Amino acid sequence: MMRRPVFLFGAIAAVWSVGHAPLWADQQDDLAELKQLIKQQQAGLEKQQVLIQRLTDKVAVLEATRQDQTRGNVDRPEPDRPLKRQASAPEQPVNLSYEEVPLTPQAAVGAPTSVAFKDWYKRIQVSGFGAGGFVWTGQDAERPNSAFLNYQALLTVNAEIWESVSFMAELEAIRIGDENDASVDTRQVYIHLTPHLKGYDAPFGIKVGRFFIPFGEEHRWQDANTNSLITNSAPWPTGVDEGILFHGRVKGVTWEAALMDGTFERGVDDDLDKAVALRFSGNPFKRLRLGASFLRTGTTGSSAFKFGGGTLQAVGRGGGTSSRGISPSIKVDSYLYEFGARYALSKNGYVDAAFGQAFVNDPSPNFDRAISYFYVEPLYHLTSRLYVVSRFSGIGTFDDAKGYRFNGAPFAGGTSDFGFDTKSLLRWAIGLGYRPNPRTLVKLEYSMDDFQVIKSSTLDDTDEDRQLLGALMVVEF
Repeated sequence: MMRRPVFLFGAIAAVWSVGHAPLWADQQDDLAELKQLIKQQQAGLEKQQVLIQRLTDKVAVLEATRQDQTRGNVDRPEPDRPLKRQASAPEQPVNLSYEEVPLTPQAAVGAPTSVAFKDWYKRIQVSGFGAGGFVWTGQDAERPNSAFLNYQALLTVNAEIWESVSFMAELEAIRIGDENDASVDTRQVYIHLTPHLKGYDAPFGIKVGRFFIPFGEEHRWQDANTNSLITNSAPWPTGVDEGILFHGRVKGVTWEAALMDGTFERGVDDDLDKAVALRFSGNPFKRLRLGASFLRTGTTGSSAFKFGGGTLQAVGRGGGTSSRGISPSIKVDSYLYEFGARYALSKNGYVDAAFGQAFVNDPSPNFDRAISYFYVEPLYHLTSRLYVVSRFSGIGTFDDAKGYRFNGAPFAGGTSDFGFDTKSLLRWAIGLGYRPNPRTLVKLEYSMDDFQVIKSSTLDDTDEDRQLLGALMVVEF
């Protein structure tokens, strides 16, 4: 009798299980999906916890910085006073590896990180170079008895201050021509702002302080570590001045524009009239680079811009012979332009050339002067370490009746630079350069200088002995 109920119960269970088999399968799939979702949420929570911890540390850093600023401190911690952190972030030993604290949540998940919270020693870069050697010049030039040279020593400090904000200072301990000055001088010293603007190939930049006047090409290679020879060109057009400079790059063209005091003296201006400079450069072809510059010095008694170490000023001012008289004017203003080009000879060298003019406008028109200058420099690498180079350069009024002062600094002037009776100065130079390693350069040079004077001058420019034979070693770090 018991077999029938058992058989009946088994049949009912079999029918029920068959009818609900799809339901069990669906429940298993739903359970798997639920487990996967839970795992994803747990992973997301872990990432959020990491991000929250980083942001918590960031708040602690910002709060400590704000407290220091409230006490009158600078916007970074002192080296012997590390920032306080929360208890959840125990103090760690100093890590000298390059690691930055994320500035934003986006930075924490892979975006570019900030320099704002680097340790001070990670935000300062120090570089420089030094040069020394030996030269002999002819009896009418600066070193007739030959001399060992402490040629140049310059230290550059670059400091990252904040995002797109930096500071640069050049300290020049030695400069040829000023060896007797034992003081350390500053050259360029400026704050540099580099915000990224739409449409620019490179960061738009603003320099505030003291910087090279953005005119011509030679200021880019005038130092011992960038000049292929020992001497500079005969014109040596360059200058440093205080002001504000804007620069950028658009569609392959680099541009610079500056408003400056225009005066040789530092920190003061002898006239309300300011100096203005513009410079453009670019590569219209792969091997050809072109540059164009314009400068107005502003009204001044002695310009910040220099030719061969001498400033632009009224004829007869600042000493020197002037057989055509001395200008009654105290101040002059000048306009200058220059066109430059460099053509690369594949990978083995280049030909560099420039031509420019300066127009010195005196309130007394008889003392106006038009000055022309040029240089041509071919360089060829004999090997990857050895090159041969020559340079022909000149500057002058090239007018038999009107002269101007070109002293040929730092070697050519010597016993007499002919003052404002100079019609022209020409320089021929040839040299060799050798790099035993990438940070050392040894240079040899032979050059000749030739001064010509105006017809009214009583000075004798014949049979001059203004040569140079020298060797120079430059090291960089």
